[in-house]
Order: sequence, then C-alpha cells, then structure tokens
Amino acid sequence: FSVVGLVFFDTTSIYFEGAGGQSLGEHGHSKDHRPDLHQMVVGVALDVHGRPICCEMWPGNTAGAKSLLPVVERMRAKFRVREMCVVADRGMVSEATLEALGGMDPPVHYIVGVRMRRTKEVGEVVLGSRAPWQEVTPERQNAKDPAPLKVKEVTVEGRRYIVCLNEEERRKDAQDRAAILAGRLGYREV
Repeated sequence: FSVVGLVFFDTTSIYFEGAGGQSLGEHGHSKDHRPDLHQMVVGVALDVHGRPICCEMWPGNTAGAKSLLPVVERMRAKFRVREMCVVADRGMVSEATLEALGGMDPPVHYIVGVRMRRTKEVGEVVLGSRAPWQEVTPERQNAKDPAPLKVKEVTVEGRRYIVCLNEEERRKDAQDRAAILAGRLGYREV
C-alpha cells in the first residue's frame, strides 16, 4: 500500500430491522427514508483499481464530513502513505475539512464536489466566469446515447474548479422551475 496515491472514499447508511443496532445504531439522516430505525454509517476507501483499502463504521448520527479526516489520518499511519489525493462528493466535505487537509504535512490534495449555490466563491465567481466551454459529449441523437456534457476550467486564487454542464438537465430544470413558479403564481399555460 505504500504506492497508494489516489483514494476514493464514500459513506452510506445502513438501518437495522428488529433488535439490531444496540452498539452502533443511532437515529440520524436516513438515506433510505427510515428515520424511525436505528442505523449505522459505513465508509469504504478504495484504490484507483476499485480494491478496498479499509472500511470504517460509525454510529448512525455521524456526519460524513466528520468521518473523512480520521480516515485520512489512520490511512497515513497504517499504510505509511506520504502523498495522498482524496476524491469525495460534496456531502463528505466542509470548509473546515478542506482547511485541515491542506494543513497536513505534507498537504493532502483533494478533488471534491462543491455546493454550487451555497458557496459564495462558486456561486458568484466560478459560475459567472466567461471561460470557454469544451464539449465532451454532444447532444444525444438516440435515447441510448450518453448524456450531453460540456466542461470548463476556472481558477480562483490557486483553486482549480471544473464546471460541468448537461444541457439536457439544464433545460429540464428550467421547465420544472417555470412550472413551479406558474403554480405558485396561479398562472396556467394555454
């Protein structure tokens, strides 16, 4: 494991039926829409080939962002990994987590999803950037074709953002918003 350089880490929750969950079971955010049941959180770290490196378990009320740093520290200690790049979705990170990763010695690099509208820098600077779009996948010609995708790169104070746009989803979201607004305002299309 001394050559592990890219780590994928994610968590999910598992709920207990019946009498299970006495030790790790806690009420928390249920992805399965079962807030009435005790659950636990399971996290798995995978290498670039999809092989598991380690797994962790927490009480069901543990937030994903709080679980990432201890896992990074244990992996560094356990497997003597010096350089590391963590890839995580937006539910796994917070501003404090990113600062802590950057403050480690050596710093842990990361690729994370961000909440577009909740982060001022992203909402105003990154999304407002006039950087050119590059088409990765064109509009669908057939239903089985891959979804259309455009990307652009925006750098803000040394932080690199890759913005992805699926025009098909953008159009659907715009129609959904218009329908919601029309319903709230009492308008009806004829």
